[in-house]
Amino acid sequence: MISILVVCLDSEYECHCPSIVIKILRSLSIIRFMNEVKKSITPIIKELPPKWIRLLILSSFMMTLALILSLIYTALKITLSLLMNLFYVILIAFFLSISLGIAKNNTPYQQNLYQYFEYIKFICL
Repeated sequence: MISILVVCLDSEYECHCPSIVIKILRSLSIIRFMNEVKKSITPIIKELPPKWIRLLILSSFMMTLALILSLIYTALKITLSLLMNLFYVILIAFFLSISLGIAKNNTPYQQNLYQYFEYIKFICL
């Protein structure tokens, strides 16, 4: 259904198409596939009544926009998911490094506290 938009490249049907579609399709017309699709779709479109052509082109344009927007949404959703997973990994690594640092440095403090309390006991007695 989206391939119907290539008909906009035909001079007969340019008046039925939004200008942005024509600009985009002209930039894509370098691709050999576009010319083949145009050659195969144009005869089918010529059989339709003129009042249906504009509706068909606009509906194809809306479907194309919906497809592009859904692809963008999916890409953003995947990117956000990957960034959140990266954030969680960094956060876990941060907490692990802090925990290991505290655990490693905790032993001398216990010894120092023990010596300090022994010193206080010695002074008080």
